[in-house]
Amino acid sequence: MEANIAGADEAVMLHQSGFVAEGTADNIFIVTGDTLETPPVTDGALNGITRGLILEISRTQSIPVRERTLTTYDLYIADECFPTGTGAALI
Repeated sequence: MEANIAGADEAVMLHQSGFVAEGTADNIFIVTGDTLETPPVTDGALNGITRGLILEISRTQSIPVRERTLTTYDLYIADECFPTGTGAALI
C-alpha cells in the first residue's frame, strides 16, 4: 500500500524484525564487490524456481554467493540491486 501511495512500481518487503525479505512478487539480490547476496528463506524470501536458478547459475559461473540477513542499508550501499521472479523475469 505504501508503494502504491508513493507511486512506486515495486517495493521491498521487510519481515517482522525489519530485515529484507523480498520484493512484492519477486526475490531480491544485491551485488557487493564480486559476491551475489540474497536473503535466506528463513528471513521470508520465497524459495522459488527462479531464485534457485539464479543461485545455481551463479555458482556454476564461479560467482561467490552468500545467503545472509540483509538490511535496507545493505541495499543502499550495494554495488547493484535487482529483483527476479518467474512472472517478472530477470531484470
